[in-house]
Amino acid sequence: MKKLVILITGGSQGIGKAIAEKLANEHVAVAITYAGNKAKAEKVVDGLKEMGAEAAAFQFDLHDFSSVKN
Repeated sequence: MKKLVILITGGSQGIGKAIAEKLANEHVAVAITYAGNKAKAEKVVDGLKEMGAEAAAFQFDLHDFSSVKN
């Protein structure tokens, strides 16, 4: 069976972070994106892992199309 992984853009703050935390409570694997604040994103990932979820953060800016392609 394939594992469900949810990608949340802007998951290091605000509504995206709240969604990531809700999914972590359901033990869903979560990938979040952030534009520039790596430390903030890593803190969120650490919190998600403490909740029992697999989590990772990836840097890219959705406003920069070449960044999205990479």
